Amino acid sequence: MKNHFPILIITILIAFSCNKSDINPEANSIYEVSTLKTSKSLDNIEGDVSEVNLDHIISMAADSKGNVYMADWKSNMVKKMSPNGKILQLKIDKNLEISNIWRLFISSDDELFIVTKIISNDIIFYYSKNDEPIKRVKVKIDDLEENNSQTVLINKKSNGKIIAFHGTKAFDINEARDKIEGIKDNVIVNDLLVSTQVEFEKVGNLAFVSSNGKIYSIPGTNLFFYSLYGGIGKIYSLDENFNLDYINSIFFTTNEKINFNSGDGVIPKVKIGNIISMCGDKEGNIFFMEFINNLIRLRKISKDGRVSSLAGSYLTGNTDGTKNKASFDKIRGMTVDIQGNIFVATEDGIRKVTKR
Repeated sequence: MKNHFPILIITILIAFSCNKSDINPEANSIYEVSTLKTSKSLDNIEGDVSEVNLDHIISMAADSKGNVYMADWKSNMVKKMSPNGKILQLKIDKNLEISNIWRLFISSDDELFIVTKIISNDIIFYYSKNDEPIKRVKVKIDDLEENNSQTVLINKKSNGKIIAFHGTKAFDINEARDKIEGIKDNVIVNDLLVSTQVEFEKVGNLAFVSSNGKIYSIPGTNLFFYSLYGGIGKIYSLDENFNLDYINSIFFTTNEKINFNSGDGVIPKVKIGNIISMCGDKEGNIFFMEFINNLIRLRKISKDGRVSSLAGSYLTGNTDGTKNKASFDKIRGMTVDIQGNIFVATEDGIRKVTKR
């Protein structure tokens, strides 16, 4: 027996080493969901977060300083929440009016880009840096099909390249950046060349640019997500060379019984339902809100392709708590800040998810 003892130890160590990679690092993590205490009155547009109404936020984006920007669809204005909980409303350029506010994006150097949902053959967006007054930019693209869902953002890794996502196509607008710098008034940027076009299977919406420069999108969603339309098990991504890829997964079947962590695992042996909203952190992790068979939950895709359920339960409104004791409803948008806090905009206000 003595002679076999070293072999037994080695065998145990090898077995432990093999199983270690199968252990879900989020298995023992606790994510706590709480609701920001805000005002129900529309009287105050600035002040402490408890004094301002945040019930009409449709999109959010976070910068490198810990600020969270929020698009308010009722006022068509942008609010900035600082790490200390102070709310500031961004000013807009003289004689400018924003309507149908839709999406916010922030570049790697904290430039804020605002997208509106309008019917137009042009790409129109708004721009601000260092909280300067918001300016309007109109990009003319010949033969652009009319579509009522359009999004523009900055590719973080490509030094200011503007990517326009219109209908089922993605456009690389090479010349726009230089003409935007130093804008003092409304301008029209004409005759820009469309250098790249990428066909998507469905009308989609850009969600965010990851820390490694990949652009992520999900198939089309409706304005307030009341109908909970989303990307059925598909998360698309574009790399710097516009190669199209998507995260492989299996879709849940209709009436399939879903538990809190159903479908968790390592891609592609995972299940993903209807994706309502999505964002990513500086470490390269992806977070998304998912709806399937009356269950709404927050899930995470880590850098190694592991999918983990963090919080959520069957439709019971917006309830604070952890794991399946917490619930979400009527999701509008989400973001994750520099500290790793996840913010989810709902019809009932802003939910904050923190890791214990």
